[in-house]
Amino acid sequence: MDTYENDTWDLEVAGNKYFAMKAQNWREVDALKYKDAPGHYHMTMNINKINKKAHYYLDLGEVYYTASLKVNGKEVGKRIWAPYLFDITSYLQQGENLVDVTVRPSRYNSLVKRAIDGENDYRSLKESALASEGMVGKYILYEQK
Repeated sequence: MDTYENDTWDLEVAGNKYFAMKAQNWREVDALKYKDAPGHYHMTMNINKINKKAHYYLDLGEVYYTASLKVNGKEVGKRIWAPYLFDITSYLQQGENLVDVTVRPSRYNSLVKRAIDGENDYRSLKESALASEGMVGKYILYEQK
């Protein structure tokens, strides 16, 4: 295995679950575009054979804004800016691997919603474009020999 790419995750935000959802910008999803709660992305990755002489890196691609990664229930790390790249070599096992990513979006879009709903304190945001939020696009698992 040199690379493995995918863009489908199960996602949970504020108690709402979305199954087999393509990783996409939350501002393009009506149910998510004004959310400021963390998004919990889950997926299972099957690794048929682990090369003991290789290192494995997971690149989450575009993330807005912070990401925390767990593999097989173990905390791998956190990133607050790009690249959202993690060395997951010591966390992988042959066969099924559970990958969990928690993405913390900004509060900006929720404040825009408050302006739209008529809250006077946020009226200057009423006509504002929404910010990018969530995990966008494909993740890639690299094997470096």
